[in-house]
Amino acid sequence: MSKHEKQPPKSLELPGGRMGAAFNLTMVDLIESTPGDTLRKLEIFLYDRPIALSDPLRLVYPPPWVGHIPFAFWLMEAMLPRSLVELGTHSGNSYCAFLQALKELGMSPSCYAVDTWQGDPHAGYYGNEVFDDLSAHHDPLYGGFSRLLRMTFDDALDHFSDGSVDLLHIDGLHTYEAVSHDVRSWLPKMSSRSLLLMHDVNVRERDFGVWRVWEEVCSEYPSFTFLHSNGLGVAWTGSEPMPEPIAWLMSLSGDGKRAATVRNYFAHLGHGLLGRFWASWREGRMEEQASEIMRLNSELNRRDDLYNDELRRATEHTAEQIAIRDTEITRLGETIAMLEQTNDSERTRIDQLLSEITQLQAQLTALYSSKSWRITAGLRWMMQRARAAKSRARLIGKLILRIGPAIRRNPRIIVKAALFAHRRGLAATLRRINQASLEISVPHTLERVQGPTDPHYAAWLNCNDLSWEEVKALRDALDARKGRLHRISIIMPTYNTPTDLLDLAIGSVLKQIYSDWELCIADDASSDKRTLKALEAWAKRDKRIKVLFCREHGNISCATNAAASFASGEFLVFLDHDDELSPDALAEIAIAVADFPDTDYVYSDDDKIDREGRRFAPQFKPDWSPILLLSYMYMGHVKVVRRSLFADLGGFRAGFEGSQDYDFALRMSERARRILHIPKVLYHWRVVPGSTAASGDAKPASFESGRRAVAQALERRDIKAEVVQPKWAIDARIGVFALRFPNDGPKVAIIIPTRNHVELLRICIASLTRTSYRNYEIVIVDNQSDDPDTLDYLASLPHRVLRIANPPGRQFSFASINNEAVRQVDADYVLFLNNDTEVRSPEWLSAMMGYARMEAVGAVGARLLFHDETVQHAGIIHGLYDGLAGPAFRNAPSSDKGYLNYAAVAREYSAVTAACLLTPRALFLELGGFDEAHFAVAYNDVDYCYRIIDTGRRCIYVPGAELFHYEGKSRGFNDNPQEISEFRKRYAGRIDPWFNPNLSLDDEHFRVRPYHRPAHVTRPVRAIMVTHNLNHEGAPNSQLELVLGLTKANIIDPVVLSPVDGPLRMRYEEAGIEVRIIRTPLAGVNTLDAFYTQQDEIAGYLRDLGAEVVYGNTLQTFWAIDAGERAGLPTLWNVRESEPWDTYFDFLSPDLRSIPYNCFAYPYRVIFVAHATRQIWAPVDQYFNFTVIHNGLDLSRLETRLASIDRVEARRVLSIAPNDVAVVLVGTVCDRKGQIDLVRALLALPQSVAGRLRAFIVGDRAGDYSTAMHQEISRLPAALRARIIVEPETSDVSVYYRAADIALCTSRIESYPRVVLEAMASGLPLITTPVFGIREQIRENINGLFYEAGNAEALAQALTSLIENDDQRAAFAEASKLVLESLTTYPEMVERYGQIFREARFSRRLRTTTTTTTTTRQ
Repeated sequence: MSKHEKQPPKSLELPGGRMGAAFNLTMVDLIESTPGDTLRKLEIFLYDRPIALSDPLRLVYPPPWVGHIPFAFWLMEAMLPRSLVELGTHSGNSYCAFLQALKELGMSPSCYAVDTWQGDPHAGYYGNEVFDDLSAHHDPLYGGFSRLLRMTFDDALDHFSDGSVDLLHIDGLHTYEAVSHDVRSWLPKMSSRSLLLMHDVNVRERDFGVWRVWEEVCSEYPSFTFLHSNGLGVAWTGSEPMPEPIAWLMSLSGDGKRAATVRNYFAHLGHGLLGRFWASWREGRMEEQASEIMRLNSELNRRDDLYNDELRRATEHTAEQIAIRDTEITRLGETIAMLEQTNDSERTRIDQLLSEITQLQAQLTALYSSKSWRITAGLRWMMQRARAAKSRARLIGKLILRIGPAIRRNPRIIVKAALFAHRRGLAATLRRINQASLEISVPHTLERVQGPTDPHYAAWLNCNDLSWEEVKALRDALDARKGRLHRISIIMPTYNTPTDLLDLAIGSVLKQIYSDWELCIADDASSDKRTLKALEAWAKRDKRIKVLFCREHGNISCATNAAASFASGEFLVFLDHDDELSPDALAEIAIAVADFPDTDYVYSDDDKIDREGRRFAPQFKPDWSPILLLSYMYMGHVKVVRRSLFADLGGFRAGFEGSQDYDFALRMSERARRILHIPKVLYHWRVVPGSTAASGDAKPASFESGRRAVAQALERRDIKAEVVQPKWAIDARIGVFALRFPNDGPKVAIIIPTRNHVELLRICIASLTRTSYRNYEIVIVDNQSDDPDTLDYLASLPHRVLRIANPPGRQFSFASINNEAVRQVDADYVLFLNNDTEVRSPEWLSAMMGYARMEAVGAVGARLLFHDETVQHAGIIHGLYDGLAGPAFRNAPSSDKGYLNYAAVAREYSAVTAACLLTPRALFLELGGFDEAHFAVAYNDVDYCYRIIDTGRRCIYVPGAELFHYEGKSRGFNDNPQEISEFRKRYAGRIDPWFNPNLSLDDEHFRVRPYHRPAHVTRPVRAIMVTHNLNHEGAPNSQLELVLGLTKANIIDPVVLSPVDGPLRMRYEEAGIEVRIIRTPLAGVNTLDAFYTQQDEIAGYLRDLGAEVVYGNTLQTFWAIDAGERAGLPTLWNVRESEPWDTYFDFLSPDLRSIPYNCFAYPYRVIFVAHATRQIWAPVDQYFNFTVIHNGLDLSRLETRLASIDRVEARRVLSIAPNDVAVVLVGTVCDRKGQIDLVRALLALPQSVAGRLRAFIVGDRAGDYSTAMHQEISRLPAALRARIIVEPETSDVSVYYRAADIALCTSRIESYPRVVLEAMASGLPLITTPVFGIREQIRENINGLFYEAGNAEALAQALTSLIENDDQRAAFAEASKLVLESLTTYPEMVERYGQIFREARFSRRLRTTTTTTTTTRQ
C-alpha cells in the first residue's frame, strides 16, 4: 500500500507547489473512453499511487528524460526493487528520480549509477563539471544507499554477481552495436524478479539503434512502450510472477485503446514537468545575464580608471607642449607686428581702389540710363536665351553619358529621370544622379581611406579598427598566460629625428595594450638640439623609457647594438625612430612567444604610413620561408629576436648599413630554433623623403650590402652560387636577388610520358638541347602509342624509350606509368616533364638543381607559360577552387612580377606541378611515389608534394627555370570526381603556410581581402541568426543545418529570430536553441521615418540579446543587416537568391528601395551559395566583401531515413511496377520551379518510353501556377494522365527518393538547390536545367543530363535517353554519390562559416545609432 493519503476520486487537482499545479488533469479526460473494468484498474494502479505526481528535486539539462520522471516515481512504488543499476546517468535526472521515490517510500535498496562522466558522440563530450554537480546533489541525499561508479559499463560487470539486479536502466551510447552489447552483457546479472528499462526507443535518426534492440527485446519478454520524450521501453525479464501493477501494465501492450490512455496520462504529466524545466532554465539564463551585466559594469569602472590615468599622462604631456607652443607664440607675435606694418600700406592701397570703384559705378549708372542701352535690350535677351540653351544641351549630354549604361540595364530609369528633371531641373537631376540617388547604380560607396592606398586595402582597413571588445579579449588572453609572459625591450636608434615623427614613434609605444616593456633608445650623436631635448623630455615622462646619448656618431648598426646593450627584456623589438607600432603589437608578440616557448624570432605583417597618418601598401607575408629569404628581406617589420641570440650573434654587423637587418636575419635563421610569423599588421613603416620605404633610390648602397649578405650566407652554408640583382630589380630600384648555379652536379633523369602527338614531343625533345646543365639523360615513356609517325620518331631517337602500358584492367594512369619509370632509372634525381612543354631558358635545369640540393628541399618546380606568354604555373596554392588546389598567378602577363614580386622570385609553395617537377629519386621511392590507387590522373603531384611537406621538407618554385606549356588556358573542371572526393577527404582543413590569410582565395593573384584575424577568444560567438520564416523550405532548412552544426562545434551561441513561425521551430528547440518570433519592420511600413523607428527598436533588441554578430539568411532579411549596422554590430549576410539584382527589391515602396542596396556595404561578409549567383550580384560588390560557400548537406539524417526504408516496399506503396522507371521532381510547385515542363514533356515521349514512366511531382501548394499545372495535366490523354502523380508539400520526401530511379529539376531560377544534393545523396541520376549554381553541382554526362528550361522537347529527349539506356542510368546513379563527395562537405561548410563568424566577432569598431541613421538617410 502507498503511504500517500488518498484524494477525492473525481479530480487530480493538487495545491500549489505540487506538480499538479503545473498540469491539472481531471479523471474525466481518462474516463470518457475507458471501459468499466479498466477504469477500476486505473483507480487502483494509477490514482491509488499519487507518488507519480510528486515534485522532482532535480531537473537539470539535458531535458529528454524529464518527461518520464512521473512514471519513474510510479514504477518504484509498483515494483519496490531491492537493487537498481543505471547504465548511463549523465546529469542524473532519471537516477535521482528513482532514488527520490525510493527514499519517500522508506526504502534503502542497493543502488548504483555507472558512467564515465566523460560523454560520448550522442550525449556530447564534457569535463568534470557534470559529475561534480551530480555528486553535490546526490551524496547528501542518497549517499547512504546509493553509489556513483565512475567506470565503463564493461568494467562495472565485475562488481555485480549474477542474478543480483532487480531493475536495470540502460541509457548509454545509442548505436545498435553498443546497446545490443550492453543488453547481452548485463542480462545474466538480472534477478528472477527483474525489470529492464531502455530510453530513446522512439528515436530513428542518425546512428541511433536503440529501437532495433528494443524490438528484439519485445519479441522475447513481456513489454510496454512509452512514445513521448524519445520513448521509454519497459520489459519484465524475470522468471518470477510480476507484481500486480507491472502485470497490469504489460497486459495493456496489446490493447491499443487502453494503452493509449496510460500513455497519455504519463505523457501529460511529463509535459508538465518539461514546461517547468524550461521555465527554470530560462530563469537561470536571465540570472547569468544579470551577472554578466554586473561584470561588465565592473569592467567599465576599470576602464574609467585607465582612461583617467591616460588623461593624466596626456595632461602632463600637453603642459610640456604648451610650453613649447608659448615660445613659438612669442616668435609669431614678432612676425605679426612686422605684418601689421605691411598691412598699413595695404590699407592705403585699398582706399585708392575704393575711390576708383565709386567712379566706375557712376559711369555704369549713366550707361544704364542711356537711350542706346534701352534700344539693345531685345538683343541682349536673345543672347541670354541662346547661352541658356547651350548650357542645357551640355547638361543633357552629361545626363545621357551618365545614365546610358543604366538605361540599358533598366529602361524604367529614364522615366524616373525625366520626372525628376521636370520637377527640379536638369542641373539638380545631374547632381542627384552623381549622388546615386536614382538607383542608377549602387547608392552607397566604400568609405575609402584617404591616401595612396588601393580600394582593396581600404576595405581591409575599414574592418580592422581595434575595438574595446578586442582590447579586452587581448587583456584576457594575457591574463590567462600570466607566469609565461616576458618583458619586451623596444630597441630604437635615433639620429636628428624630426621631433613630430619621434613623438609619434614613442607615442605608439606608450599606447601599447601590453605594459611590461621598456624602450631603449640610443641616440647616434644627433646634432639637432631639438631631437636631444625631446629625448630628454620623454625619458623624464616615463621611467620605462631609457635613453643613451652616444658621444660619437657611428651608424645605425652601432646605435642599434648600443640600445640593445642595456636592454633587460627577454625579447628585443626593433622600432625605427620615425615608424609606429600598432597598439596591439606587443600584446600579440607576448602571446605568441608564451604559446611557443622555443621561439627565437618573430615577424609580422606591416604597411606604410605617410606624415598625415594615411596607411597603404600592406605586406602580407608567408610563414617562415628560408628560400624566399635568399631572394629578399621579406620579413620586413616588425622584427623580434630573443636577446640572448642577438648577443650571441654579435648584433648587427657594421658594414651592412641599409641591409643590416637582412644580414642579421640570414645569420639568425641558421641558429634559431623556431621562427614565428604573426599574420597581422603590427607595424607602420613611415614614408618620408630619403627613407627606404619611399624608394630604393634613397639608399642605393643598401642593395650591395644586401647582395653581400646573401653571398656570405651561401658561403657559410657551402652552397655554390653567384648572387646577382636581376635587371628588372635594378630597373625597379628594389633589393631583390637571384642565384646563378653551376652547370655541373648529380645525374638527372628527365622522364617524359607520351602517347602519339609526335608534333608536341618533337618540340619538347628539340628544346632540351638548349639545356646548359650537363649531367642528365632523357627517358621517354611510351604509353601504348599506335600512331606510325610517332613510332618512327621514337625509333629514330638516341634516347632511352621505356614501353610502359596502363595497369591491367584500368584506364590511363599518369601516376602508374611514372612510378614504373622511376623504378627503371638509376639517376640521383628524377624530373617529370610533360610532352607538351618547351624549354625557354637554357639555365632552367641548373637553377632547379641548385635549389634541389639545398637542405630540406624535397621538390622543385618551374615557371610555366602559355603559348601567349601568360603564366600557367608559378607554384601551387592550397584552397583555390573552393578548397582544392591551383596554380598561382594563372593567366597573368609574364611581365607581371606579382604581389610582393612572388611570381619573379624563388620561394616556398605548398606544391608544384608535375608538368615540370624535380625531386630526389630516393625520396620519391621512400614516400611511395605518386598515389596510383587514389590519384591516377589528377592531384597526384599535389598529394606527393603535401606528403613531402609533412616530412618537414619544402617545395620550391624557381622562376629562373622557364618553359612553355601548351595546355588549354581555360581551366575546366573535368577531373575524376572520385579523385576530387579523395583529395577533399585527405586534405580538408589543411592550411597553406605560404599563403597569408589576409589574401583572397577567390582567384590566383594574391589580392588583399577585408580579413580580420580572429581574437584570442575560446568562448562561442553570441550570434543572432535571422531567417525570413521557419517553414520546411530550402533556405530555412539550410540555415537550420548550419546553426545545428555551428552550435554542436561550439562556434556560436545562437538565438534564432524569425518574423514567421513554423515547424522548424521545434527542431531548434529540441536542440536547446532559443527561437524568438518578432515583428518585421516592413509590416505596414512604407515611409523612411516609420522604417527607421522600427529599426531603432530592433537595433536595441539585438544589443539587449548580447549579440556579437548578426546573421541574415536570404536577401529578405536585409532589415536585420540594417538593424545590425545601426546597433554597431558586425553582420553576415547569406544570399541564396539568383534573381536579377537591379529589380529584386522592386517589391518595396520607392522610398525604401535604396535601403537594401545600402546594406551591401555593412556586412563583414556577403556569403553566396554559388559562384553564378555571386556573378549576378557583382555590380553591387563595391566593398570586396563577397565570398562563396557552397552548401554542404548533413547526410546523417537523410542516410538514416533512407536506410530505414525498404526500396521494394516503397515502390509497392507508391504503386510503381517492377519494370517502371520512377522519376521524382521535388520542390514547391511554383513558376520559379517550372514543373509544367515535365507535364509537357510527357506528350513528346515515345509511346514505349511513356509506358514505362512513373512521374511524381512532390510539393504541390495552392496557387495560380499549381492551378495552371493541374489544368495541363487534365488535358493529357488518360494513359499519360495515369502516369503522373502530384503530391502535396511534405517534410519527408525520403520515400520518393528511395523508390525513384531518376531525379528531375525543372527550375528556372536556383542558386544551389538542396534537392539536387539530396538526390545525389540518394544515389539517383539527374536531369536538370543548367541554371546558375546547378552547373557547380552536376557533372554533365557523368551523373546527369542538362536541358534548357522551358524546352519540353529537350526534356523528353533526356528522359528517353535515361529510361531506355539502363547501363547509362546505372552508371550515372553510381557516379552521383561520388560527385556529391567531391563537392563541399557538410563539415567543410560548417568550418568555413565558423571561421567567418570568428573573424567577424570584432571586425569593426562600434558606431552610434545616431551616426548610422544620419549616414543612411543621406
